[in-house]
Amino acid sequence: MHPKWVFTGLTALDAYGFDHTWRLHGETVMIADNRGRGDRVMANQGSYTLRRVFVPTIRASMIAGIPVTDAGRTLVECARRVSFIQALPMFDSAIRKGIAMDDVHAACRGARSDLTSVLRVLQYANGKCENGGESMVYGVIVSGGYAVPEFQVEFRTADRAYRVDFLWRLHDGRIIVLEYDGMRKYSDPSMAGRRSVKQVVSDQLTRDQSLRSLGVTTIVHCDYDDVAAQKPLLRKLSDAGVPWIGRPW
Repeated sequence: MHPKWVFTGLTALDAYGFDHTWRLHGETVMIADNRGRGDRVMANQGSYTLRRVFVPTIRASMIAGIPVTDAGRTLVECARRVSFIQALPMFDSAIRKGIAMDDVHAACRGARSDLTSVLRVLQYANGKCENGGESMVYGVIVSGGYAVPEFQVEFRTADRAYRVDFLWRLHDGRIIVLEYDGMRKYSDPSMAGRRSVKQVVSDQLTRDQSLRSLGVTTIVHCDYDDVAAQKPLLRKLSDAGVPWIGRPW
C-alpha cells in the first residue's frame, strides 16, 4: 500500500494490539502524511483534534480494517511523544508479537526530528516481561538508576516450579526477587481462579516461603500504584538492597 496518508501513533498502536496504558489516549488522532513538511494540527473535528505527522515515504498496512503505518514507524511516533516508562511496554509487546526492532531502526533512518527517546527504548526493550505492567516496572527500575535484573527466572522444587518476574544476584551471594502483583488477581475471579482473596494471599505467602527455601534472601512485592507513583517502588528497591548504578540519562 502506498497511500498519501494513514493513521499512526496511538491509533495505529491500538490496531496492532501493542500494550500501553489507556490513560495516554486523549482527544488527538494522528495521521502520517507524505504531503508538505513538518508536523502540524490539521483540523479540529469537534470531539478530537487531527494532527498531521510528515513522513516522506509511507509504508502502510491494513490492520483491524484501517490503514496504519507499518509497525516500526508506529513505534517510533509513539516513543517520540511519551515517556520511556510508557513506551517500554509498547516495544516489549511488539517484540513478543514478533516485530523485529530492525524495523524500528529502519524507520529512524533519515529522520529529521530528535530520536533520543526512541533510541533509549531500543537500548532496553527485550520482550522478556510478560505484560505491560511488568514492562512499566522494568522502566522504573532502569530510569531510577537501578541495575537491570534477570527476567522470568525459574526455581524448582521436587514437585513444582516457581517463576519470578525480576531477580538480582549480588556478589555477596544474596538473591533479591521483585514480583509485580497486578491488583486484578485480588478482584477478578478469572485471574484468581475462583479463589477467595484470603486464599490468594495465603498462596502468595506459601510461594514466598518456598522461594526462600530455595535460596532467595529478599522478596519484594509491588503493585500498579507503586509503579505509577514511581517513588514507592524506588524506595522498595533501595530498602531491599538492589544495586544502584546511577541514572542512565
